[in-house]
Amino acid sequence: GSGDRAELIIRAAIGYSDAYLLEQENISAQLPWVRKALEQEHAFTAFEGEQGLEDPPAAHREKLSAALLVRLPGPNTPLGWIVVGSREKRKFHPEEITFLRNVANLLGLTVQSLRLFEQVATVQRQWANTFDSIDDPILVHDPEGKIIRVNHAFEGRTGLALERLEGQAVADVLKRGAAPWSSCPYCEGVAGKGNDIDDGLGGFILASNSQFHDADGRPLGIIHVLQDVTERRRAEQRYQILIENIREGVFMATPDNRFLDFNQAFLNML
Repeated sequence: GSGDRAELIIRAAIGYSDAYLLEQENISAQLPWVRKALEQEHAFTAFEGEQGLEDPPAAHREKLSAALLVRLPGPNTPLGWIVVGSREKRKFHPEEITFLRNVANLLGLTVQSLRLFEQVATVQRQWANTFDSIDDPILVHDPEGKIIRVNHAFEGRTGLALERLEGQAVADVLKRGAAPWSSCPYCEGVAGKGNDIDDGLGGFILASNSQFHDADGRPLGIIHVLQDVTERRRAEQRYQILIENIREGVFMATPDNRFLDFNQAFLNML
């Protein structure tokens, strides 16, 4: 939380009673000893002897006579604290404080690294969900024609699961027709023009091809978005049949009077 609702949450503990850990699972950041730890510039706070021990709730409940709070450093604000307590009255030695500060620094770096990994994993999951939610089949392969990634729509067209497709050659996955090709029919222009039935995926497929590179400009592969234009092609064919069967002359032209299309009846009138 933030403001008055900010809290410290105990993530791990040893030596404290279960009752205390349950009661103090969330510690308000408005408590005096917490505010002192938050506002100080030093990397640690020592509660030694009777000084300051009236503040930490563990002092009386857990019978602590001394405690040391060591800050876990973060990029902008502290990530938390390590609290080391003692039931005996004592003074923490400089080498003990140095050791705990080193442990806190290492733990702080570890927590930051874990958070970065979690963020990367979240972004990857979001990308994968977006990738798989696209209705058009998508095929990603490397420059040698080995499949890197496909989406669910492509899996459905081929009837093969992603686990069986990754690393396979495109040539071993897609069915071949009369036109020859070696590595990828869409890269080589044999398929994906939307004019003929696609031998590999079925239907009329219009392919868009995008090459992607690494930071140094070296090609890493090709992304094919394979749009199914079957319905559009069928509508065009129905329109063409209708026009050809009309006895009257029909033509289409541009605004500057250039012919786009016409039927045989119109041609016969010329």
